[in-house]
Amino acid sequence: MNAKLQNLMMKAENKGIEKGREEEKTNMIFHMLKEKFDVKTIMRALNVSEETINKIKATMQ
Repeated sequence: MNAKLQNLMMKAENKGIEKGREEEKTNMIFHMLKEKFDVKTIMRALNVSEETINKIKATMQ
């Protein structure tokens, strides 16, 4: 495999891994909100912004 193709494949794999992490974080926020966790607690625990939490909270209503 040439270096360009290998580099492209590595970038695609890393992008997929990052997308999976973000999806899992979204899922965790959703469940923490469902369990009535305080927004500030979620922010600290998952290192996310209040804006991100509010966007997810808006989809729940």
